[in-house]
Amino acid sequence: MKLIKKTILSFLILFLFVHCENKKVKTAGCNANGIWLGNWETSDGTSGTFFTDVIQDETFFEGYIFIWFGLPSGESHGFNYSGRIEDREVRASLETCQGNIVVRGDVVNEDHVSGMFDVASQMSGTFDGEKIPLEPAEAREIYRISNCTSWEPCILFVNNNLWLIDVMTGEIIVTDQRGNLIRTIPESFLSNTSAYDGTYLWTSNYDYVEGYHIISQYDTLGNKLKSYPAPTYNVDALACDNNNLYAADNYHRRIYTLDISLVKADSISFHCIPMDSFQFLDEKIIFPAFGDAVYIMSANRKPSKVFRFPIEAIRSIAANDNKIWLLAEHYDYPENGPSITDCMVYEFQIDE
Repeated sequence: MKLIKKTILSFLILFLFVHCENKKVKTAGCNANGIWLGNWETSDGTSGTFFTDVIQDETFFEGYIFIWFGLPSGESHGFNYSGRIEDREVRASLETCQGNIVVRGDVVNEDHVSGMFDVASQMSGTFDGEKIPLEPAEAREIYRISNCTSWEPCILFVNNNLWLIDVMTGEIIVTDQRGNLIRTIPESFLSNTSAYDGTYLWTSNYDYVEGYHIISQYDTLGNKLKSYPAPTYNVDALACDNNNLYAADNYHRRIYTLDISLVKADSISFHCIPMDSFQFLDEKIIFPAFGDAVYIMSANRKPSKVFRFPIEAIRSIAANDNKIWLLAEHYDYPENGPSITDCMVYEFQIDE
């Protein structure tokens, strides 16, 4: 009888052990936090790119994804989503106007994900993505304009000073590199799409009569020297290096290299991240995007590093060697009266 009791007790202990093992809480098996870029393609050949910032809490994750269609449509869409990661297996759902998109995939390693998606059971496809390094960063505020009612900012590094272009008030504020006010140019001759090549200023404006963008050249005193029709319909940002002028076209996702007569000499493609301000850092391109981050794009034309700042909305960037200045906005929406904007300049040093 004692043997039977011991056998039953041993069996119960073994059963409970196996049962608890089977009920063990699953883990994610990976860290998906960060910026993910990738490509997607449907079974009918439609393709494009995607960008998402993933926030993971154990096996739960969520984020906001930007989906960009390839040309000629050039469509872009943004959606919130949420999902689960268990043992590196990804399951997520996106509610869209086209219907629910169900995503299934595998995190191959910490930096690579691939899988399939299904759109409302009417269309399916595959996706493949890579995570780029995300580094928290701090920047020091050096200048602030408080209680602005509106601001469409651009910042330039001109003759060792900082130029803050406010197209709403029609002013250019000039400070030194530490944020000390030097002077104010009351009549701005520059738009928020401008660049400085070390000698001349370049700016882009839309000609509503002709129906296309014009790029104009100025000296630093504000004298217009010449103007040209822009080489592309969309001019979203301008930048210069030691040799050329560059124009970013977000619709076509290309940066055009322009010679002295503004003829397109070459072009490079970039990912789905919009580029509204950019600078050259040696052979790399550095630019702000999506409010709180600054991206470094390497020779393969994909971001190689992301710096994230505790800043609300970075709008424009200026650079001198590895020293970077960020022009950002902070919004306040009072219950009564118009919204208020503060404009801040931050200094940031890249150590590479």
